[in-house]
Parts: sequence; structure tokens; C-alpha cells
Amino acid sequence: MAINGRFNRKIVLDTNVILFDALAITKFKDSDIVIPFSVIEEVDRFKRDLGENGRNARHFSRFIDVLRSQGPLASGVLLEKSKSYVYVSTDIYLDGMPPELDGMKADNRILATALGLQRKNPTGQVELVTKDINLRIKADVFGINAKDYDPDETSFEEMYTGVKEIEVDPQLIDRFYREKSVAYEGEQKLHSNQYVIMKDSSNSNHSAIGRYSGQQMKIVSLISPTESIWGIHPRNVEQSFALDALLNDEVLFV
Repeated sequence: MAINGRFNRKIVLDTNVILFDALAITKFKDSDIVIPFSVIEEVDRFKRDLGENGRNARHFSRFIDVLRSQGPLASGVLLEKSKSYVYVSTDIYLDGMPPELDGMKADNRILATALGLQRKNPTGQVELVTKDINLRIKADVFGINAKDYDPDETSFEEMYTGVKEIEVDPQLIDRFYREKSVAYEGEQKLHSNQYVIMKDSSNSNHSAIGRYSGQQMKIVSLISPTESIWGIHPRNVEQSFALDALLNDEVLFV
């Protein structure tokens, strides 16, 4: 599907950026962020890696799955904080590539995606973001603006933390303690498996913690074993969230 997009600025991300920073897509404001389909395939091959690349690949896949639940990725899904849209693109422009470049190589297909966007948006600002020096050189030959990824250019506040604090009526907290789950219909959007701190809008000392279940469409109570797990007892809210994620079958990767 051809990407028309909402913004003049279009960012094409290389796989190595995602393996470096799983939440790189959250770092660009007011842009159309394009993930070439070949990047999705490359990330998938790293998910079983036991190192940092594997952790970032799994984290990225979970985040993309959250976005997918909000709408079709081919049409673009809004990132609320950065006001950018994320697309997964199958659109490439191999016809514009010289025969010396192997069209089956992932790097060249990513380059072809950026080239296709530039041809279809001649007045737009297309940027290829990659940590691969050679790919930046290739992009320059085709007149595509290419740059290295620098996470320091963007605000830490743009990151998806996996935890959200919300203000609710005290009755909702009381019902949550009684029933161990509660439907949430407030203004703030909750993502599947996002951890939630509910605070009483009239009394900040009255609160509850839970996890938003995408399967049940409710905020549910955390798994709280009566006995320690391998001698581990959670000592704070963050550790309670971490233990629940490790023990919960809905959370596939931690």
C-alpha cells in the first residue's frame, strides 16, 4: 500500500536502529515513521537471541503488537505523545535501483523503500535513519537524506514505559479491591499488558495497582503469590509489576 501520510517529514528506520533502541519509533515528533517490511522480518530473526539485540527485538515486537491493536499498521497508527504516525510498508521502488544492487538484500530493500517515498513525495522531507555507514553512503548517492540514530536528540518523556498513572473515582478503587478487576472507561488510553497505578482523585493515599488485560478489556489485579518465588518477595510497586510479568501467561516476553 502506498503511504501518503499525514506529515511532510517521513522517517524510514533501519533494523539496526531498532536493535539499538527498541523504542526508537517513539523518538520522532510530528513525523510519518515508516518501518519497511524487511525490517519486521529481520527483527523476527533476532527475537531468540539471548543478548541485547534479542531483548530489543522482543520489546519492539511487543510494542508493535500494541500499536496493531489500535488500527491497521499499513494505514498508520498514532503515537499519542509524539503526535507521529507509525506505518509498516511493503512498498519498495526496486525499478529505480541500479542492477549492481541486489534487490533481495534487506539493506537494499530498505533503501528502495526510502527511494519510493521520495519519488512519491518529491516536495517532502524523507530521512533514512541507520547506523550502517555504507547504507548512509548509498542513500546519499540517490539524493536521500540519511543520518545516524542519536537517541539524545529526543526527550526521554517520549518513551513508552509500560506503566501509567491515572486518577479515578474512589468507588472504582473500592470495587477493584472487592472484585479483583474493573472496567476502565476514562479518557486516557490503556495498552494491553500495561501496568496501572489508580489514584483516588480526592485522596492520593487511596490507590491500587493492576494490569490492563487486553483479553478481558479490564484492569485486573496482579498475581501475588502467598509464598515467595525462589525466595523473592516484591519490595515495591516496580518489583510487583516485574514479578507479575514473569508469572503471567498473557505477557509472552519479558
